[in-house]
Amino acid sequence: MTVPEAELFVHYAGALTEADIEWLHKRLPEILTEVVTCHSGGELSSLPELELTLVDDATLAEVHQEFLADPTVTDVITFPHGEILVSVDRAVQRAEEFGKGLRGETFLYLIHGILHLAGFDDKEPADAEKMACEQERIWAKFVD
Repeated sequence: MTVPEAELFVHYAGALTEADIEWLHKRLPEILTEVVTCHSGGELSSLPELELTLVDDATLAEVHQEFLADPTVTDVITFPHGEILVSVDRAVQRAEEFGKGLRGETFLYLIHGILHLAGFDDKEPADAEKMACEQERIWAKFVD
């Protein structure tokens, strides 16, 4: 079992505090180990490193259009080479709706992106339900 190294880049923090970002940095190795230990599929097990980047809605919408031909904003985009982009703006908008707070919602998006690399997909309802259950399990295990 090889756990990739992970680097968290902050191009846009929005309302995330320095303490939030430090907390996310600390949790990344833990969730990566959890996902690699529990799920051997996808690209994750063969990647030496991951690059996770916090961005704003405009940046994510631009990337979404350029690489996926979809101009809408989304919460997270995962590339098979190990790059994950997360919209902090989207986390702000949905934090209250889902009751996880900004830190927790951002953490959930990071988990979601990593699960995509482990072979999870959310295009079909049954697959989306499996992925949602697993991301919630991991979230609950590591959030404090």
